[in-house]
Amino acid sequence: MTAKRPPMRRKCAWCKSTFRPNRSDAEFCGGLCRQAAHRKRKKVVDAWAEAEALFRIAKNAHEGRRELEEYQSDVVRLYGVKGVELIATRKGILAAETIPGVSLLWMDRMGHGLP
Repeated sequence: MTAKRPPMRRKCAWCKSTFRPNRSDAEFCGGLCRQAAHRKRKKVVDAWAEAEALFRIAKNAHEGRRELEEYQSDVVRLYGVKGVELIATRKGILAAETIPGVSLLWMDRMGHGLP
């Protein structure tokens, strides 16, 4: 089996200059052009990953807002409390009337009031 011989001259995929390749599959004239092309490809991938992350954050924020609105309507429906401010905590949702001095109502993540 005979090995493929590299062509006499080839055009660099990055800088478009002609070069004599040492390998039959060489695309770039040297390490600098190969690295520059890699960095450009990486930037595109990084930008796509960042866009996906921002989309996930926006989706989670939308779902969180909908969940808080459901909690708020549950507080009004179950306890007759109007003017409710909801505060998210690690253990659940704290529902407080916006009038100072009024007692607080604690709800777990399932929307059940706790004693």
